[in-house]
Amino acid sequence: SAPAAVERVAREYTRVLGEAADDMLRERAVELEAKCGRILQHLQRTAGGEPAAPPPPGRVHVGARLTVFEAIELARTHGVAAVLSAPAAASPGLDIARAFGIPVVCEVRALFRWANEGDRAIVDGDEGLAVLNPSRTDIAAHRRDRR
Repeated sequence: SAPAAVERVAREYTRVLGEAADDMLRERAVELEAKCGRILQHLQRTAGGEPAAPPPPGRVHVGARLTVFEAIELARTHGVAAVLSAPAAASPGLDIARAFGIPVVCEVRALFRWANEGDRAIVDGDEGLAVLNPSRTDIAAHRRDRR
């Protein structure tokens, strides 16, 4: 099947590039893996044969790092922010996200212990602030400060 073929190619290229001595080639392995992941998501079908639903607008990307393809996809699907556990240097998509006006907060410790699917968040890239499941008071203060 197409998804199995893409997954096999991705796994092999990622393995070969990931074992390279050159830092740039190892970084390309991460990008290629992310791109193939996006292709696999596109190929996924629901039980009725319809394309899988796109991610909801207003989404916050939560991950270890942000690849170029993830930043482009976040902008394309009207994502609003990214919160990352790794340092900024580990995210090749950071400049792309900023170019699209998407705020990014990096080096959030224990991010995966706190964040869950469906959580609400306030993200302020200028202040380096990420608040998960903010109170109504936090939301009101954030809106007031943005004016």
